[in-house]
Amino acid sequence: MEIPAEEYGHFFQDEVYLIDIKGDHRYLIQWFGPRLAGDLVSKYREHCDILTGGVLMPREITRISVQQGHEDDTLLTFFANGFICHDGPYQKLADRLAQVASAGTMYRVQGPFGEQP
Repeated sequence: MEIPAEEYGHFFQDEVYLIDIKGDHRYLIQWFGPRLAGDLVSKYREHCDILTGGVLMPREITRISVQQGHEDDTLLTFFANGFICHDGPYQKLADRLAQVASAGTMYRVQGPFGEQP
């Protein structure tokens, strides 16, 4: 399922995402929210093959798998303003924001290191 651009950077912990970044070099990044058995991980990785027509060209395409909580600079490079990880299954962002507006939420406010927020 393709998600709308306004929802980029919003991940839901029960989901698996495939981020396809095209340019001079193509990146296929799979983000795994849930912990999955090896056979399920392999099944999800098949989607990378579908997007590339089954062609693996290591010089032109970089494939990366990332487990929630273990994101590195490679993934963070593509989300300059960071990203948000939501609990549970995928919801449309508008629905999630409406839920937060009606039910409330809790925030942690953090200032720059060594300063008060």
